[in-house]
Amino acid sequence: MSSAKAPAWRCPALLLLVFVLAGAGVAAVALPWLAQDRRYDREIERRAEQLGRLRGLAATLPELRRRLEALRKDKSMQAFYLPATDAALAGVDLQRRVKAIVEQVGGSLQSIQVLPVAPEGGMRRVAVRVRFRAMAGALGQALFRIEDGQPLLFVDRLAVRAPVVRRRKGRAPLRATPLNIDMDVHGYMRGKG
Repeated sequence: MSSAKAPAWRCPALLLLVFVLAGAGVAAVALPWLAQDRRYDREIERRAEQLGRLRGLAATLPELRRRLEALRKDKSMQAFYLPATDAALAGVDLQRRVKAIVEQVGGSLQSIQVLPVAPEGGMRRVAVRVRFRAMAGALGQALFRIEDGQPLLFVDRLAVRAPVVRRRKGRAPLRATPLNIDMDVHGYMRGKG
């Protein structure tokens, strides 16, 4: 009886195949895990830097609060705010100021409306919506007077439209026509809304 012997190279080859497959399995699991671990390490470093910056900013907070309180108590700052203590009175005062400026520059006021008071940054924002007609030079003067005086006033949502004028052949050259202007003007009152 003859016994069939496996060639001598089969055992080491099978053993090598088992080790290669086991190594490939370990690599298939370990490499993505190590890459994710590196991403986590980078994110931890980034967040630690961000935390350091935020702690530095937080350390300045008491000094900023002290300075803000000093500004609030400074009576010379009052000139920059609308003088009224009531929101409705501040709206009427703002309407009066804007109307006077438009009329001083030769504009023709068409409408003015007080907008709702809104809290903003520890103050109350008082605004009016204005529609008027004026020449280009008068518009420039009005904008300058609104934003240059005291209390501090700001122009938002400015829309300027030139009226459409059709010229017929043989007629005299067109004269300058007033512009139609829409804008919001706002100022601030002290105190929370």
